[in-house]
Amino acid sequence: MLRQTHWQHRWAAPLAVLIAAVGLASLWVSALLVGSKQPASPNAVATYVIPLIVTGLLYVILGRVSVLRDATFRFANIRRGGYLLFAGVILSSVFFIFPPSGGLTAPSVGPVLFFVLGCLMTGLWEELLCRGLIQNTLVDAFGTDRRRTWWSITASSAIFAVMHFVRLITDPHLVVTTTTQVLYAFAIGMLLGVIYHFTRDLVTVILIHAVFNMLGGVSAVFTNPPSGPTPDMPVFAAAILLVALMPAIWIARRMYVRDTARA
Repeated sequence: MLRQTHWQHRWAAPLAVLIAAVGLASLWVSALLVGSKQPASPNAVATYVIPLIVTGLLYVILGRVSVLRDATFRFANIRRGGYLLFAGVILSSVFFIFPPSGGLTAPSVGPVLFFVLGCLMTGLWEELLCRGLIQNTLVDAFGTDRRRTWWSITASSAIFAVMHFVRLITDPHLVVTTTTQVLYAFAIGMLLGVIYHFTRDLVTVILIHAVFNMLGGVSAVFTNPPSGPTPDMPVFAAAILLVALMPAIWIARRMYVRDTARA
């Protein structure tokens, strides 16, 4: 097992990419075993079981268990992610103001429960992988001075964003949807990365991520799943998403500069 806590510069970036690749591979294998899933179904929860097990093994192999052991949760840290939660409220409001042409359905307890659990599992896996492993690997390797840490957070957010291109493998027709998701995932990653860097609070970023997913994906609960292939996102909907979420990059930078000055 590898027990180093400080990686040489030349190995840090390849290692970060390898961690992302292993995580995506585990997700792909799990999806093959579980089968196709809808956001509000048991499969949406089960798909993340194998990736979480693999991620846990990565923590052990890479000597990062202390990241989990030393994690602390303070409810006050939630306010740092207020912009993402506010943006999620805006997105869910748009859905209810302009409902789909087929109308809304009344969800039962089952789909709502699986939707919430699925969002929690997604946030848990992505934050453990991208903030807990990838970001810490880059920050430790390249140093903790102000400039280098910022670029390590940026690099880990870029890896987090590019990971979302994997959707094109199974749904190559979703070009607008996937590209939009990659762009706003980078913005979300920047803000969550800055929050995690200053709080060392994995629980907070997991909860913020999960609640944002719930707010942004609430349409899955109130609409019937499409009978055929999922249609690509309209350009105007993509524009709304980007307008609501891209300012998170600016907010992350402001937060980073302010908190660095206080340190």
